[in-house]
Amino acid sequence: MNSWPTVVIVGLSMLSACGGEDLSQSQADMAEPSTENLAQTSNGLVVDGNDNQFMEYHGGSGGSFNTAYCDPGYVAVSIKGRAGQHIDRIVLTCHKLLPDGGIGSDWHTTAWQGGAGGADFRMDCPLGQAIVQVYGANGWYVDRLGIACATPMGWLNTFSAESYPAAVGGTGGGFFFDRCNQGFMLTGLNLRTGELVDGVQGRCSKLN
Repeated sequence: MNSWPTVVIVGLSMLSACGGEDLSQSQADMAEPSTENLAQTSNGLVVDGNDNQFMEYHGGSGGSFNTAYCDPGYVAVSIKGRAGQHIDRIVLTCHKLLPDGGIGSDWHTTAWQGGAGGADFRMDCPLGQAIVQVYGANGWYVDRLGIACATPMGWLNTFSAESYPAAVGGTGGGFFFDRCNQGFMLTGLNLRTGELVDGVQGRCSKLN
């Protein structure tokens, strides 16, 4: 599986695609983009699980609603699962955010969501980075998925992705691109899943 041309993704990283519909009727309203209070506090950097931004929803209406959320205080650093012509299964790996903005060694994975088809894949951020952008292609299902990563302090200060692990999945569907607001990092996914991943929506939480 080959990654998409880096030059295309870098160019698209200037676009903003935030504030999509929420899949769960019980979710709070999506946070508005904010560029205030992005500096590290005197007590160190923490993830505010009560201040969230939801990306747009991409995919179809099949399957059932599920979530893959990091525990409080953790950020997503990897997406793994199974994929063929579509994304079959998704699991997030989450690491503890340290007060100095580093990524700690304490980690956990979310419960897998989706089916057992396809082949195993793993998209990992480089050491010290976490997920800040999600892109791919979709029709009735999620056909392709990719991520971009940055260090927490780099995303706070420059709002620029630093690495693009190779994308996975097929070649069908229409392209989509989303990123967390400045000062927010990916902490979970809202999903619709059955035997495949029918739809995906990123959740980003604010760093204070």
